[in-house]
Amino acid sequence: MSQRLQTFLTGSSELRQITDQAHRLRAIQAVYARNVPASLAQAARVTHLAEATLTLTAANSAAAAKLRQMIPDLVRSLQSAGHPIHSIRIRVDVTHAARTAIPKRKHGGISPKAQAELENLAEKLQDSPLRDALKRMADRCGKK
Repeated sequence: MSQRLQTFLTGSSELRQITDQAHRLRAIQAVYARNVPASLAQAARVTHLAEATLTLTAANSAAAAKLRQMIPDLVRSLQSAGHPIHSIRIRVDVTHAARTAIPKRKHGGISPKAQAELENLAEKLQDSPLRDALKRMADRCGKK
């Protein structure tokens, strides 16, 4: 951090308190990330600390449920790292999930040969729901 920024952030007591709190939360986030599986570390984050109660915000209810099971171990890990945490609160934030959602894979479709095979198979079948489904599949796969 540049000297000017450091001077600015420590210049007033209010900014110093905010800076200290941000450093504490970063240190807690690091301990949290080391003590949970990587997928869970990405699905939740440290968001608040007040009166020895830490708040973790999860991206979805499944991550929140898993974190709730891990609370006793997390409290012990945080305490052994020197953080005076006595309880952990888990919150679910669906807007976080939307921001961190894994993009859907685009399917490349099927090859022209496979499309032709679907059409041939559909033509060989008698009029049935299977035949209709195969025709729809061939038509849909042919559109790109």
